[in-house]
Amino acid sequence: MTIICSVGRAIPKYEITQNRIKDIVQTIFDFSDREKNRLLPVFDNAAINARQFVVEEDWFLQEHSFEERNRLYHKFAIEYSVVAMDECLKNTNLFHNITYEDIDLLAFVSST
Repeated sequence: MTIICSVGRAIPKYEITQNRIKDIVQTIFDFSDREKNRLLPVFDNAAINARQFVVEEDWFLQEHSFEERNRLYHKFAIEYSVVAMDECLKNTNLFHNITYEDIDLLAFVSST
């Protein structure tokens, strides 16, 4: 029988408030006022105060190719996955030590 015996997390180090993200979105996306007025309330109704990112706020204000964004995503997905796995394996509530080799399944959730 499969069980979840431990959970680990890795939280990106840069945090941006929801209101600031809303300002950034208005700057970086070339939407009409009508589209902005339709989409921006999502930020107000999300019940989120701040979001975490792997890059600083200024990064979003610059142009980046798809390849660059994709490389960055892969780099940090691997880096943060290892941190989360280590946290999971160091959980003091486990009945015994678990090694990387003992892992049968890694469930990965990435949220934007």
